[in-house]
Amino acid sequence: MAGAIATPFIVYRDGGGHEKLVALDANGTRLTIGRGDATDVWLEWDREASRVHAALERYGAEWTVVDDGLSRNGTFVNGARVDGRRLLHDGDVVRVGTTELVYQSPDIDHPSQTFEPGVAPTPALRDALTTATAVADPYMVELLSRTPPFSRLNRQELGRVADVAVPRSYRCGEALFREGDLGDTCYVLAEGSVRVTRTHSDGRTIALAQLRPPALLGELAMFGSAPRSATVEAVENTRVLGILASDMRRVLMTRPVIAMALLDELAARVRAADDQVSQRSFRNVPGRIAEALLSQVDGEDEAVVALTHAAIADMASTSRETVSRFLGQLEKAGVLTTGRRQVTIHRSADLRNYIY
Repeated sequence: MAGAIATPFIVYRDGGGHEKLVALDANGTRLTIGRGDATDVWLEWDREASRVHAALERYGAEWTVVDDGLSRNGTFVNGARVDGRRLLHDGDVVRVGTTELVYQSPDIDHPSQTFEPGVAPTPALRDALTTATAVADPYMVELLSRTPPFSRLNRQELGRVADVAVPRSYRCGEALFREGDLGDTCYVLAEGSVRVTRTHSDGRTIALAQLRPPALLGELAMFGSAPRSATVEAVENTRVLGILASDMRRVLMTRPVIAMALLDELAARVRAADDQVSQRSFRNVPGRIAEALLSQVDGEDEAVVALTHAAIADMASTSRETVSRFLGQLEKAGVLTTGRRQVTIHRSADLRNYIY
């Protein structure tokens, strides 16, 4: 969409959820935003917006957002309140009332700066505005570059996601979220390990997966408002990057390549879930246990799986006693070695022979 427009533009959704695009006229100097019908962008559905709430004004070759202080609730850019005039750069989110408008520029990528109306920026500030670019946290960018679906993105696109990510930490046994909770955040697993479980109405719990970095979880929070479908708990001290669904949706709306990568990943997960259902229906118990172990490694020998017998039993839909007996047989055959809360796989190819 951006590629078809040579001038900057804003994108927002109206009260019915329909996407609206307004191009900023190359010859224009001002665009007003508010709830009054005399404004250029009429937000008649937004009761939190003032009649003339804010304006977009050209400032030299740039576009700015201006709030003269008369709006009821203020105007915000990327969560920071505007006091006077603020220069806009590509991807900035302007909030007027409860409406969010995304500023898009085909060829400008400057950092936001605030300065007083009527006061020209200093030469040093003007130089900074024309040369500086926002620098995303390199640790976050590196982690995202290894995590599907973000691994398909270039560095600039990864920076867009990193800009809205927030580091969080969880102790062993602490829940990131529980089944039935409101889904408002997705997580990128950075360090540690988490277990994904579901609980039946009769109290039985089944382990769906145990995840280690890099992994994306809770991503369905970005689509709709359905409650969480599973519980995710840290099985050791764990660090994640949290991304609010509202922030991620803004990124998806302005960067279609990210949205397509995410849809591809979700489609792959649906296919994997279908395969898992059919495999659990037709595969015997030893095959399910072998599959549960191999799902935690990349196929290499001398791989350590940090799972208890009970956790493996949950993943294989069997009993802990059955797992212990089968692992004992494999240990005698030299395929693996069991230890305290872990299993070391020596010959993954031999273990894979049990899956059929």
